[in-house]
Amino acid sequence: MKLKLKFGWAAAVVIGLSAPAYATHKAWLLKNSGGQCVLEVTTRNDVYTGTIDNPNLLGLYVTCPVTLAGRGPSSNPVVSEKTWIASKQARIFFKKVNSPFWCRARAEDVYGNVYFGDNNHWSNANLGNQSLNLVNNENDWGGMLEPNEAAYIEQLDIECRIGSGSAADPAKIYGYDIASCQNQQQCNTVRSDNLGPQPQLFVQGSGIECSPGTSTAATYLQRSELGMKNVGASTQTAYCPITQTADDSYEHSRYVQFVWLYYTGVAPTCRLEGIQADGTLVNSSNFVYQSLWNRLELPAGLTTGLEKSLAIKCDVPPGSVVEGYVVGMSGTRNSGGI
Repeated sequence: MKLKLKFGWAAAVVIGLSAPAYATHKAWLLKNSGGQCVLEVTTRNDVYTGTIDNPNLLGLYVTCPVTLAGRGPSSNPVVSEKTWIASKQARIFFKKVNSPFWCRARAEDVYGNVYFGDNNHWSNANLGNQSLNLVNNENDWGGMLEPNEAAYIEQLDIECRIGSGSAADPAKIYGYDIASCQNQQQCNTVRSDNLGPQPQLFVQGSGIECSPGTSTAATYLQRSELGMKNVGASTQTAYCPITQTADDSYEHSRYVQFVWLYYTGVAPTCRLEGIQADGTLVNSSNFVYQSLWNRLELPAGLTTGLEKSLAIKCDVPPGSVVEGYVVGMSGTRNSGGI
């Protein structure tokens, strides 16, 4: 399966009160959950638990699309919208159980040309949580992708072989991020920083983006224009991955202010889950019903930290539909870059 992503540009106007307040946007950190990876050959049910898992004795090939939207321009200084994919880092976070992981970057330009990055990115000999950086020496995709990174790119993804695992201990991808250079002359590796985060940015998702959490749920959870519906006779678990807001030059400890989940039928039981690079799970208490708007809401804000995966887990009763969700979360400051 090949997932095509087109640019969705977000215009940003920056008002400079003083010279240091200019937004230079040196790098956009584009973050995606492992649950947004998809199988390249759909020979099994697409089961996701916020991550993408491999419980099999053989490796599993997946494609992890990078959300290229959210990289806005700047008016002072003038920095145009992004069409290239020059990057300082491209990290993928995973758990190795048995056989090794392998990953490479892949991009397609507007003319249909496909460029591959360096093929030689393998996990090390250790078992457990690891990461790979697909950008060599902070400036080199390798392969044919590097000399063509300035092309007008319409799609960027990471192709991975997930190593083997077992049903009791599956290998998995937690998440991945790309430090995409806005200003090619002043682009640095994204670092962690918590000074002055923006208080509230919004992300909206459709129930169609949700996935079954078990192989049994894959039989009874069906997608349509209405969202994801449980057509079975018993409650089934779904996971709805959340695309994190793009961080401007600084990665920060994220704070989720609110989640609004919309549904029809009997209310599902839902909670917010974040997964760290070491596999640590951070989760909220169950959402509560808000009668005025007929929706479920996150009962209190949740700090998810430097999360690699962010998703809503819902136990969906028979006949109920998860229609969609709106999430309010913090973002990084946008002055000065790194």
